[in-house]
Amino acid sequence: MTHIQMNFYQRVMIWNLIGAHKVPRMLEAAPFLRVIEKVRLMDEEVTQSQYINDDGRISWQLPESGYGSKAIELEQEEIKAIASAAEQSQIPILVRDAEWINHLIDKSTTHSSPSIEAAK
Repeated sequence: MTHIQMNFYQRVMIWNLIGAHKVPRMLEAAPFLRVIEKVRLMDEEVTQSQYINDDGRISWQLPESGYGSKAIELEQEEIKAIASAAEQSQIPILVRDAEWINHLIDKSTTHSSPSIEAAK
């Protein structure tokens, strides 16, 4: 089990990345569904944040700095699911997002550290 601190934006991005991933059979969806459940925004977080689409640039106005940050525990199978979804993504991934996603995957698979930060 790996403990990862994810901010609001990272949780939304992983949720979207995993949610758009396709699997050949329902049985193979299990680790992806577990990741979605772990990173999903709570109803309160959705209502207290404001979604902004400024000419295609998407952002969220949060009620305070650090809002929505959450410690997430991921199993190796779930980390592999994130890696698979990122590698096979049909949705373009911004380079700035690729950096922290790769960092999350690399640190989770190469270190036995009990706690890491998702973003550098």
